[in-house]
Amino acid sequence: MIQIYRLHKKKHAGSAFTGEGAAKYGGRWNHPGIAMVYTSATTSLAILEIMANSEPSEIADLTMIYQVHSAAIDKGVLIFEPKIADLPAGWDDPDGHPDVARDLGSQWMQEGKFCVIRVPSAVQPTESNFLLNPHHPDANKVRLLPVVPAVLDPRIIKRLSV
Repeated sequence: MIQIYRLHKKKHAGSAFTGEGAAKYGGRWNHPGIAMVYTSATTSLAILEIMANSEPSEIADLTMIYQVHSAAIDKGVLIFEPKIADLPAGWDDPDGHPDVARDLGSQWMQEGKFCVIRVPSAVQPTESNFLLNPHHPDANKVRLLPVVPAVLDPRIIKRLSV
């Protein structure tokens, strides 16, 4: 079993693992119209991902706005793990969502071969994010776990607001 984590706004708690938000807006690994659930290998990486993609006011209120949703990926679920060397140049562009990554991730979801794809984080490439295909037949083997509050040390917020 692999445990994964996702920060999600409290007001959208019921859709945390549906891929609706990514389908509506797109993301690093998907074009709008393609459902995908972005998760991380650790809570701290999930927090860094939110911080890298949020407005300063949302970061300051992170613990008020977000909750930590976690899930367990059962052992029988196949996970596709492309190597960094096999990813197209520019997949990790920090200034937005490069089409090379969006094209590739959207293709993976549309092919439907895997329920879970493990990719390096653009925020911290030595750590992993897990992309979930909510429409894959094995999606029911990703079991949701209890939701817990998001916790961020106030010293971090204080340093960010300086």
